[in-house]
Amino acid sequence: MQSLIVKAVTGSFFGNCADLRLLLWLRVVAIIGQTIALTVSMTMLDIKLPYATLAFGIALLAALNAFTWYFLNRATSAKLDRVPYLDQRAFYYQIHADLAVLTFLLYFSGGPQNPFHDMYLLPLTAAAVALPWTYVWRVVLASMAAYSFVTLHYIPLDLEASHVQELLNYGHWVNHMLLAALIAYFVVRISADLRSRDHELEEAHAKELRNGCAVAIGSVAAGAAHELGSPLSTIHVLLSELRSEHANDPELKASLDLMSGRLDECKKILGSLRTFVHSLNQCNKAIPVDVLIDEVARRFRNIRPGISLTCTLNGSDPIPSVIPDLAFQQAIINLLNNAGDVSPNSITLDADWTELALTVRVCDHHGPGISDELAAELGKILFTTKPPEEGTGLGLFLTNVTMNRLGGRLRLFNQETGGVCAELVLPFTATCTGMPKT
Repeated sequence: MQSLIVKAVTGSFFGNCADLRLLLWLRVVAIIGQTIALTVSMTMLDIKLPYATLAFGIALLAALNAFTWYFLNRATSAKLDRVPYLDQRAFYYQIHADLAVLTFLLYFSGGPQNPFHDMYLLPLTAAAVALPWTYVWRVVLASMAAYSFVTLHYIPLDLEASHVQELLNYGHWVNHMLLAALIAYFVVRISADLRSRDHELEEAHAKELRNGCAVAIGSVAAGAAHELGSPLSTIHVLLSELRSEHANDPELKASLDLMSGRLDECKKILGSLRTFVHSLNQCNKAIPVDVLIDEVARRFRNIRPGISLTCTLNGSDPIPSVIPDLAFQQAIINLLNNAGDVSPNSITLDADWTELALTVRVCDHHGPGISDELAAELGKILFTTKPPEEGTGLGLFLTNVTMNRLGGRLRLFNQETGGVCAELVLPFTATCTGMPKT
């Protein structure tokens, strides 16, 4: 949660790279425009300017752009976590380089007489978008100093020729249009970034609330499991005595045997909870995926013997192995229970795997289906389509929380042949916290 909020508020390394890449593109436009203006002035307008000096300034800026672009592409292609020369300080120094070159060009091309004298606003706007306020104020001071310098100290233009004055008027118009468009773009981008980060914060807050709810439910479940131990032991003793007393009554003995078997299953479920708590602190032995799915199917058939379940396994060889996370197994059983409630005569459990991920689909074939709006909300909140006395939506909610914890996802969708399919996609990761492991 904390890391997500920090990323949403401050941005990541790749966010800094995106800002820097945008600055480089803007500089490419500026270099092309400066080159065109210099060429036109020299070949068509015959304006007296130090062309070699101005060309050197443009070439210097182009060399800096090419150098930065090279290292930026290397860093992003290698997916490096951090590169010292591509952080916020790099963006700050790049802005200062733009200010320096702009000052150099304006000094030799008329200073305030140059129609592009107001282009200092562009690097200042870029800094305000991408940098913290401490850097921004330094850029403001640097731009004010540079603007004041070229206003007071510059090599004037020869304004005696009428065509030069007409050119300057046209240049002022171009400069105004360009600045208006670019500043509007930056303002729109700021608004979009703020909305995006607000959305990320809302999602992080909602995720934290769901996790907190899951923790509370887990605490209650652990307490209930602990309290159930004593009455279950008492029932086990009473059943043993009844079976001994009525050993000669076949019908009653069969019923007592069934009750005893279901009681043993309850005790195994409570024992699995203790095993799960123990597994949080150490790695369990990995087992093949097909063995895990077969075990889940066996457990469900023991819990709901009246449900018709068909299990299908498909995948590439060699079969990957996973840590038998009990929460993940319970997530599948929760989906099987939901499917069995609406379609007891026909439900399917299909598992497909590749080298990268495990996909499990639980489908009912005679259920009423579900709307797209409801499918998007189920599992995120405690909501159910069942009557209050039959369900609370807790199983689907816990399944969704478990998948989020394991880095997977839950998706619900209608089948063309009828019924609903719940799909779990879990990527394989080499961890020791109950998550899948190749």
